[in-house]
Amino acid sequence: MRSVRGALVIVGIALGLATAACTDPDLGSTAATGSPTTQPWMPPDATGPTPAPDPGVPIDDHEPWAQTVIRTKTTTGTPVGSVIVHAVRFAPCDGTGPQSGFPADAKPTGQYDLSTNDRGELYTELPFGCYKYTLSPPGDAVPVDTAARSFFLLDRDKANTVVIQFEDQAQPTDCDPTTVANTLTDRLDYLADVPARVQSCAGEWALIDWPTSPGDNLRLIRTDGSSWTTYTAFPHSICWAQAEADWVPSRFSHYFENC
Repeated sequence: MRSVRGALVIVGIALGLATAACTDPDLGSTAATGSPTTQPWMPPDATGPTPAPDPGVPIDDHEPWAQTVIRTKTTTGTPVGSVIVHAVRFAPCDGTGPQSGFPADAKPTGQYDLSTNDRGELYTELPFGCYKYTLSPPGDAVPVDTAARSFFLLDRDKANTVVIQFEDQAQPTDCDPTTVANTLTDRLDYLADVPARVQSCAGEWALIDWPTSPGDNLRLIRTDGSSWTTYTAFPHSICWAQAEADWVPSRFSHYFENC
């Protein structure tokens, strides 16, 4: 009986030590390679807004997470969807953000692989602090060349917004508005003498409208190489899943509903 009790005591002590190792923040948590593991994404436990920090006050690693909005778009505001953002958090972070940059002794404390939706947006929560990032953009999207690929999540009273910009792509010469309008096979007669505008062009697809004509005349059109035809006029009821199956480029995804 003593040997059984002794075994139970030993097992209990072992379980207690294992539990402490998993829950004690001072012991830390690292992957097999020794790099920090990604923290779980969860809403903060706070029941109300936390007062904004005084400039220069260090960020506390144990405080609630920051409401974060990440937007990916071109310099003229066109959404760039499905961008993967590899964000790495650095600590310590002194709380002053871009004014002072990263402290000299800042080291990586966690990586977060994020992705914007087809409208170039992501709503999430991340730990407060200083971040550097790299990008995995879709297709031929080209990020604006900047050495300061970083952002700072410091605002506790409202959502922190991060805007990542991409270059506007040059419009192909075969998307000349006059040429497109003149070869549009189903153009309405009353628009024949109205100047057309090509808002965006991607390969065999383009957005065209006639801005000086009254009413909503925006159309998404496509070409077979010799002429253009209307894929849909606006407003429409086509779901993005169907449009994607019809090979509509992702740059036009924000013109469709997710249904």
